Amino acid sequence: MSKTFNRVLLISLIVILLGLECFSIKAIADQVILSYSKETQSLSNWCWVASAKNAVKYSYNTTKLQSDAVYYVYGNIFNYTANLQKTALAANYFSDNTMNYYYTQRGTDVGVKPYEYLKGKINIGRVIILSAGYYVNGERDGGHDVTMHGYFSYGSYASMIWYFDPDDGIDYECAYSSFKSGSFNGRMYDGTVYPTA
Repeated sequence: MSKTFNRVLLISLIVILLGLECFSIKAIADQVILSYSKETQSLSNWCWVASAKNAVKYSYNTTKLQSDAVYYVYGNIFNYTANLQKTALAANYFSDNTMNYYYTQRGTDVGVKPYEYLKGKINIGRVIILSAGYYVNGERDGGHDVTMHGYFSYGSYASMIWYFDPDDGIDYECAYSSFKSGSFNGRMYDGTVYPTA
């Protein structure tokens, strides 16, 4: 009887340990950060073109300069801002049209991609450009583009994103909901430039 009890105890312990191991593997599997060399924007309004280049650089070895893309998009090299269509055009230029970047319309209802969608792009090694606007009385009053290159997902209460800001050269981690609402940095997530593949 002692041998049987010991066997049952040993088997139970093994099952519990395997369960804990599977749990810890699942926790690790919900964290992905795409690490690579990113660059800051060359001029004060070039967050869009720097983000376009940074989005492409993880998957495609581009040697083109930010100024090259601005010239391609505008026909001259001024300190322009850009809409999402021009940002996608710059990303496609940096990738020699191999990555097929597309864009949403800008707006807090139509421009926002769900967290699971963004995670899916990161999981296949694609960096996404997130645009976020400053809003005054419901109207957009300027904004800023950054690149999302990672996430931490610890359940529905804490779905985190990891993004690079080309203005200050810093990687930030924040809750997706805080980025979306603007409570993290004062800018509301309202547009997305993303590769369709």
